[in-house]
Amino acid sequence: MTKELIELANVLNNEMSELKLILNNMEDEVIKREEESSFMPFINQMKDKLDNISVRMFKYSQVDEDIVFRSFIEDKLDQLMQGSDIDFKLIGEMDFIIKSSERKLFTFLKIILLLAIKTDSHKVHIHQNTNYIFIKFNGDYSLIAPNEIKPIDNHTSALLESLNRFGDQCHLEFNYNKMVSEVGFKLSFKK
Repeated sequence: MTKELIELANVLNNEMSELKLILNNMEDEVIKREEESSFMPFINQMKDKLDNISVRMFKYSQVDEDIVFRSFIEDKLDQLMQGSDIDFKLIGEMDFIIKSSERKLFTFLKIILLLAIKTDSHKVHIHQNTNYIFIKFNGDYSLIAPNEIKPIDNHTSALLESLNRFGDQCHLEFNYNKMVSEVGFKLSFKK
């Protein structure tokens, strides 16, 4: 009987070792899936692609010129959308023409994308007419709202300051606030 117990203990021990291996494999898989589903790989991939595009565009950005905002975005949309689950919807019938270099305008688009990521936005709607650009995000406004209890982080603050500078350079008034009728917040640039 003792011999049978020893054999049973050995069998159980072997099965426990196998179960531990299975558990380790499961943990590895969970960690791998969490990394895949997190935003970090997406953010890094997007940064690389956008930086790549910026470098390629640099040679065309030395002279200020009139940029037709809508057609510029439409031209670059395929590049911006690669590897992204952010849905850019361009609505509006008229062109919004601003005096800026392509490099500045492309930096503006990168900031919009980073702001969307920072606020967990999955949709960004851009509407323009002859007097304003209006950008709606379906993200969390509290992440960019000035608040005494929880101040916004330095990175988000820098993004908003960059948008403000862009507005100043293009002689546009920049504002942002929470939407009342929908979830999310809006940015506006008015002439």
